[in-house]
Amino acid sequence: MIEGAIRNELINQSEIRSLIGDRFAWGQMPAGTTTPYLVAKAIPDRGIQTLSGEASIKRLRVIFEAVATEYAKAKEILQAIEKTIVGPRSSIGGEWSNGCEKVRESDVPSAPISGQGQARFRRQLELVVWHRE
Repeated sequence: MIEGAIRNELINQSEIRSLIGDRFAWGQMPAGTTTPYLVAKAIPDRGIQTLSGEASIKRLRVIFEAVATEYAKAKEILQAIEKTIVGPRSSIGGEWSNGCEKVRESDVPSAPISGQGQARFRRQLELVVWHRE
């Protein structure tokens, strides 16, 4: 699956690994995970329709959310992701891909980390990944 390939591609990059270690999950992080960390959500699109039917190329929206106690660190994590996978390419983590494009990047309002009284900064990066299943 492309989600596993995306995770492998990111975690195997030394810059990203130095920022978040292996603290990357699809959906949500387990309670008590230390920051910084990365959470991603995959939103599959309907298949692309052509005159001859559904194309084999799929479009997947991925929303990455970097969480850190410093705003600059959350931003740095997303910049490293963008540098690693955005652009034309033939594969992501060994899976065929026809590229990845940036849709938007934004701040997400957040409350202090429960029980720690620290500020928690969250930034999101939304990408579209073109791939085959």
